Amino acid sequence: MQYIIVLVSILFMILLITLDKTSNQNDDKDYYINDASTISFKEKTSPRPEIKVVNFDIYQLKGDRLNNIKRRSFREALIRSLNGSGKYKVSYNPNIKIVVSFNEKIIKLKKRILDKRGRDFYRVEKKVIVTLKYALLRDSKKSYFLDKIDYRANINAGSYSNYNDALFKIDQRLYSIIGQKLSNNLLANYKTVIERVRDSSYR
Repeated sequence: MQYIIVLVSILFMILLITLDKTSNQNDDKDYYINDASTISFKEKTSPRPEIKVVNFDIYQLKGDRLNNIKRRSFREALIRSLNGSGKYKVSYNPNIKIVVSFNEKIIKLKKRILDKRGRDFYRVEKKVIVTLKYALLRDSKKSYFLDKIDYRANINAGSYSNYNDALFKIDQRLYSIIGQKLSNNLLANYKTVIERVRDSSYR
């Protein structure tokens, strides 16, 4: 009788181990109930990568009136604003690039020489409309996001040196503001951009 009890116990233990292995094999599967009320299993798919920061490179800045001070002022303002946002970072990244084109239309350019502290003071007033178009690209082929910004400005600046120095100050200020404008636009559209970047990385 004791021999039979021991044998039954061993068989019961083997049955438990077998059931436990089967249960573990099904842990990595989702199940659903079909129309026949039977349970079927399907393999889990890999989740999308949880990318939180969009890293991109400033690939190209172009425009007929674009000079070095405009390029530098725009670039510095954009990098300064976005790199502290926690959502975008301007860095060398071969996969994501931004291309920006500028169309600057001068409405008025007025120059005057004033007497200030007994010296000639060169005053310039510049009224412009700048249209900025940009595209976030993947390998220069796929577009993540495209948009356009129109900015109208009337900026004054002066210099004791000459008109060119006053214009330098105006362009420096103007394109710093435009860099901030693009930063604000990117941040406002962050949810759309990050979803597209994640979807692209998932494929």
